[in-house]
Amino acid sequence: MATAFAYWSLPQIFFLGLYTLLGEVLNARKSFGPFTWAPVVNNIVAIVLLVAFIVAFGTASRGGHGTEWSFGMIALLAGGATLGIAVQALVLFIFWRRIGLRFRFDFGWRGVNLGTAGKAAGWTFAMLIATQLAGLIEINVSNSAGPQFAGPFVMQNAWLIFMLPHGIIAVSIVTAFYTRMAEHAHQGAVNSFRQDFSSAARSIMLFIVFASAALIVTAYPIARVFTGDYQAMGLVLIAYLIGLVPFSLVFMAQRAFYSLGDTRTPFFFTLAQVVVIVVGVLICFTVPPSVRAASVAFVVSLASLLQAVLAFWLLRRRTGEWTGRGSSRRSGGSSSPASPR
Repeated sequence: MATAFAYWSLPQIFFLGLYTLLGEVLNARKSFGPFTWAPVVNNIVAIVLLVAFIVAFGTASRGGHGTEWSFGMIALLAGGATLGIAVQALVLFIFWRRIGLRFRFDFGWRGVNLGTAGKAAGWTFAMLIATQLAGLIEINVSNSAGPQFAGPFVMQNAWLIFMLPHGIIAVSIVTAFYTRMAEHAHQGAVNSFRQDFSSAARSIMLFIVFASAALIVTAYPIARVFTGDYQAMGLVLIAYLIGLVPFSLVFMAQRAFYSLGDTRTPFFFTLAQVVVIVVGVLICFTVPPSVRAASVAFVVSLASLLQAVLAFWLLRRRTGEWTGRGSSRRSGGSSSPASPR
């Protein structure tokens, strides 16, 4: 059954890539709304098809066994999810036309600089592998507490709540400033680049601090929605939220390096985070099972804090001071950011 779902779901990889590419082009043309709101169309498609599934097949299979899933059930559920992703990507072509862009296929591969893109993607892929390794260790250690204590289910739901303010606030702010930073990096306007980064970081801190404080205060009531053991989940959520501010600032720092054409440096400060997580999470084997999941979440927050400090230090070495208007006055004019290493 997993293989059958995979066949229907794998095309999502292409459409997610297409969505990102089309959306970033729109962002580069200062059209931020379509990229932000296109997932709503995906959600609408998903809701409609889920309702259709319930009407056609009910809310559960008769015996709960995988063998009772028919071709039509798999096609409607998995194919519907893929259709939502496809619509999310293809709807952006409408907004391309509105800003005067036209799309045509071009299979001439020469001169498109695939070598440089491949090298950049290689560092990003290595970073992905490292973070997946850390995540695997987190799951196994939290699962070792046993079914009667908080484990991966609780941590996954707490992480979804944790990601909500990050996705709404930090990602939205970074999406707008990333284009500006990339333009200024390309132009060699290092002072403007620093001011962009400083303004974005301050905006993120302002809103994320309030969001994290509000969620920490309401952690236990929110946890009641997901599980009866709301005390355990509330503690895990609080442990994650301690690291929400540095987590969002790291995301900002990563995009700053990407705008400079540097994917290597983010790999190294992410690798440092992974090392801290692996060591710290393994130490969590020694804490009582009742707080093991919360301890793992706290280690992740601590690692995010250390990662943020390292990322900001490396960016400061690369571009100099980035304290806003003052940095522009001290530097005495524009200079080109250092070339990617």
